Amino acid sequence: MPERLPVREPRLNILVRATILSPVRQDVCIQNVSSTGMMLIAASPPKRGDYVEIQLKARSLVGYVVWSSERRFGIKLRQRIVPQSLLSGSTALKDETGRISAERYARLRAPKHPCADARHYRRLGSKIEFAFITLLAASAALTTGALVFQGLSRALTPVVKALH
Repeated sequence: MPERLPVREPRLNILVRATILSPVRQDVCIQNVSSTGMMLIAASPPKRGDYVEIQLKARSLVGYVVWSSERRFGIKLRQRIVPQSLLSGSTALKDETGRISAERYARLRAPKHPCADARHYRRLGSKIEFAFITLLAASAALTTGALVFQGLSRALTPVVKALH
């Protein structure tokens, strides 16, 4: 007799906005959920095996990534949840009829500009470089001032002794 595969728990198809904390913080959309896991959509999904914290408006969930593709990934939650509980609150993208508005869908599907992070880190790098160069210039000015002071005090020492 062939071995039967375990029956997969039914998924609740939803579209709920959330934020994940993995190596970086990013906005995601929960696409479907069961009591032990969920599938999410993200601009840059975390890698398989990464632990993530999913932050919703009123709660936070923790799990690890069991699979990941170009824009989607699946996580297994650390604790069981009631899937319908994610629909409560204003984080749901669906209206009372269960349909998503075209505007919300378009915003959700809009790809994150690939250079957005690069621009942010370039600006941050420029600020750090400015701070470093400013500190280096201040240090050079103080060192030069100390050397000039020592040189002048040595040169003027005989004059000061002669005046006393």
